[in-house]
Amino acid sequence: MLSKDGEFMKYDMSFLGLGVSNWSVLKYMIENMHGNYFISSVDRIDEEKKAYLKENNVDFEEGENSSLVLNTKVLVISPSVKPDNLILKKAVDSDIEVKIDIELFFDFLQDNPRLIAITGTNGKTTTVEMITHILKNGYKAYSVGNIGNSAFEYLSENLNDACLIFELSSFQIKHIKNLKRTFNVSGITNIAEDHLEWHGSYENYRDDKLGIKDLSEVLFIPSNNNWLTDSDSSVFFYDDIQTENKYLLPENIKGEHNKKNALLACSCCSLMGLTDDEILKSLASFKFGEHRMEVFLIKNSRTYIDDSKSTNAHSLFWALKSLKGNILLLAGAKDKGDDYVNLGLLISEKVKKTYLCGESSKRLSDCIPGENKEIFGNWDDAIKKAIDESEPGDIILFSPGGSSFDMFTNYKERGRYFKQMVKENT
Repeated sequence: MLSKDGEFMKYDMSFLGLGVSNWSVLKYMIENMHGNYFISSVDRIDEEKKAYLKENNVDFEEGENSSLVLNTKVLVISPSVKPDNLILKKAVDSDIEVKIDIELFFDFLQDNPRLIAITGTNGKTTTVEMITHILKNGYKAYSVGNIGNSAFEYLSENLNDACLIFELSSFQIKHIKNLKRTFNVSGITNIAEDHLEWHGSYENYRDDKLGIKDLSEVLFIPSNNNWLTDSDSSVFFYDDIQTENKYLLPENIKGEHNKKNALLACSCCSLMGLTDDEILKSLASFKFGEHRMEVFLIKNSRTYIDDSKSTNAHSLFWALKSLKGNILLLAGAKDKGDDYVNLGLLISEKVKKTYLCGESSKRLSDCIPGENKEIFGNWDDAIKKAIDESEPGDIILFSPGGSSFDMFTNYKERGRYFKQMVKENT
């Protein structure tokens, strides 16, 4: 294998990062293609994975990303790799083919499944889960992509009678250069400030999200947007009056934001051939995922809600909008640069007291008018004090409003920690 300069290329494929997506691609390549591969991981590789790499003669480095990863024909990058990453830039300058797992999946896909893609700032995971749940009424349906399952996990199956529902992040859409297939239908839940530290500005983030339009045959968008209209023949509103009258939603769909998610899910499933009755019957049995406005405990006349999936200000804003009553709010997380002004005003209107912790706590506190707020150095103290100061009828809401990476591995670990603390102190 030769580079453009005529030099020998040692590897068939190299991987920049070894997260869920790249790990699935690597396993597929090892088991089906028998090539020569290299792993470059800035994080330490766990011992089980390391043993697998050694067993299959895969070269690797950990703790750094060096130029060794460029000695390849194809570079597969984790979606979170920033566009200004030096290794990525060198690869592009060297005419090395750069891919993410979704592009490779479509390169290898021989079957003809139905394809759906959902993106947005908030609600995309819930919407994907709703669509998958509804479509299982008539199809084999799989949730893949940013939701945590690589599509490569299903590539060895017969997918001709299946539906694949992709959750796409702004990172993934940004990196996609060429798909050999378009999505039959896609949807955008909403777009608000998020990941500004990665995209550089809200405008860049918005435009990267909107890139899904060029990957889709049909696109559903919310009617209250200022970034697209339905004047394009391939763009439709999923929450107009006609659609809302068509889908009278079941009682398990509560909160304005979840109703919007459900309308998008119903619209997508309708294009897959299910009748309105089939869609609504399946939706009525849908159960919301863990850590998403999850009422996990009602004790001593107090309601405890785990909303650890709240990873930006927009998500926290709508969590508060959906609740009525006396709210004790536990908030704060890794600061992503979100605008807290409107959020702070809403907190002052709806929250009895705010208990703040994490990297963003000081900046968020400064945006909350009034004195009913307190900053803590750790979550243990914040949670215990919220419980101690609560009264019968109160809602104790854990909705951080930012990513978990200031103190936790992910939002799931953060949510489990909150629930454990509550159970130990009530």
